[in-house]
Amino acid sequence: MEKPSPTTSTNRLSTWVSKLKSANTIVKTHDRLRWAAINGNREEISKLLKEHSRFSTLTGGQSALDVNAQDKLGRSALHWAAARGKAECASELTLHEKANRLLKDKDGRTPLHEAVIRGHEAIVNILLENQIPHAVDRGDNHGRTALHWAAENGNEEMVQFLIDRDADILKEDKCKDTALHMAARNGHQTIVQTLVKKNAPVEAATVRLAAENNHQEVAKFLIQNKDPEEEDGVIAVELAQKWPGVGEILLLRAAGEGHEAVVKLLLEGGASVDAKDRDGQTPLWRAAWGGHEAVVKLLLEGGASVDAKDQDGQTPLWRAAGEGHEAVVKLLLEGGASVDAKDQDGQTPLWWAAREGHEAVAKLLQDASKMGDKVN
Repeated sequence: MEKPSPTTSTNRLSTWVSKLKSANTIVKTHDRLRWAAINGNREEISKLLKEHSRFSTLTGGQSALDVNAQDKLGRSALHWAAARGKAECASELTLHEKANRLLKDKDGRTPLHEAVIRGHEAIVNILLENQIPHAVDRGDNHGRTALHWAAENGNEEMVQFLIDRDADILKEDKCKDTALHMAARNGHQTIVQTLVKKNAPVEAATVRLAAENNHQEVAKFLIQNKDPEEEDGVIAVELAQKWPGVGEILLLRAAGEGHEAVVKLLLEGGASVDAKDRDGQTPLWRAAWGGHEAVVKLLLEGGASVDAKDQDGQTPLWRAAGEGHEAVVKLLLEGGASVDAKDQDGQTPLWWAAREGHEAVAKLLQDASKMGDKVN
């Protein structure tokens, strides 16, 4: 068999290269790679990439196909595969050595943004494999990261998925909003809870976002998971006026934690001084238990029931005595607390103080009891 001459081989190569160059015009015109990605045609993508990889080898690095070519929206084939949920196509494209996973479209969105916005977890996983450092936290033109979008859209699984892959929960967009702000504004309570458990800071502005958008349970959760300050007291009053019962919930918490300014604001705002939780504990009961002298005094001045019992029959005095809070015990006695009030087991505050070894408190109670006997 006659071997082809070098000239013949060269001519054939020249013809093949010419055909590929012509094909490149078709690629540009019809956008074959992006259409294959949009339609989920992995075989076509693989074929195109292999053809042009071979062409690149033969031409010393020149390629008729740019895997990162962008359309008028700035989207590449990988953008479209991510947006349409075509996982096999996305996987094929990311295997290409020149594929840019961080390429941004005209809105500044990467393929990761597109996948997260549309909830395609499998593609998110593909895009974050062997990820470039901090790729998960890249922002779009508004500074929004993938986590921002997942939180705003209420995608609980995606939020957890991104957090597990080290997404920065504190990252702010250009409006200074975090993922927590997004979730609070849109009333996504489970996501709010997830982010707070991951130590996302709860600010007054976050509570306001939930309240202004009428997300009552989210607002209540947020303010209950923030160290109250005076500003929170103002917000609490606003919430109490907006939703009946909220002021009492917040008063119970503020009293138990000793936040005098907040307690004062809530009482002035109309919260019930004798509100009870599910265990029958009142604000005074909680303040007495915590040894918060100033709050106890404030509540007594506000007309709190000094002998209100919880579900176990324990009064504020009983609780304060058991904890050894001498100053609080004095205040309660001065406020008319019954020194002989018994719990459901028939035990008195004196018994409990003595049992716990609080000698000074026990003496106070003994003296008060003797004084009561003399009066009787």
